Amino acid sequence: MNYFSHMLKLNNRFKILVEFIGVALSCILSLYIYSLFYRYTYRSTNRIIEIIKNEKHIENPKISVIIPVYNVEKFLRKCLDSVVNQTMRDIEIICINDGSTDGSLDILKEYANNDNRFKVVDKKNTGLGPSRNVGLDYISGEYVMFLDSDDMLRNNACEIAYEKIKESNSDILSFGWHVFTDTDNPVYKKISKDYKLVDKNISFMNKDWEKALKTDYPYS
Repeated sequence: MNYFSHMLKLNNRFKILVEFIGVALSCILSLYIYSLFYRYTYRSTNRIIEIIKNEKHIENPKISVIIPVYNVEKFLRKCLDSVVNQTMRDIEIICINDGSTDGSLDILKEYANNDNRFKVVDKKNTGLGPSRNVGLDYISGEYVMFLDSDDMLRNNACEIAYEKIKESNSDILSFGWHVFTDTDNPVYKKISKDYKLVDKNISFMNKDWEKALKTDYPYS
């Protein structure tokens, strides 16, 4: 009797184990199928039309600057010039053309043909966030900086930001900004009295991701 009871317990345990393995395998298979579907959907949604870069593209840059672009031909050259003329030359400039219908793509191609630090990705329109995410697929830099296509950087922004983040051994660096009016001769409209590119309005954080993501302009 004890023998049969023992065998019954073993059978029940074996049955539970088999059921557990079955459920686990089902979950794994479901996750795998979902990941395949997500990848297909993501790639379809963010369909890449064309990638333009110089054959002698810069290798192992210190900073990858990602610029999403959508119908900003009026401001684009000023934005790109501010990056091209950085005192730090060891950067790559990744421009994501988000289905622009104006002359933005032609401007991007012009800059890419003249500067081997450019990568231009032309894709269908999906919006600002998805375009930035696409840019992350093409980075090769040590750090990433996001820049909007109607904004500009001071000519030493990359150099100072890189020095500061290295000095502090930080994962993320955030620096201030100012606003200027859209006129033939841009005039600064609002500037913080304490404004300096990196020396003021700055936060350094190690592993403090929640706080980091709440800052105005985080760069990592």
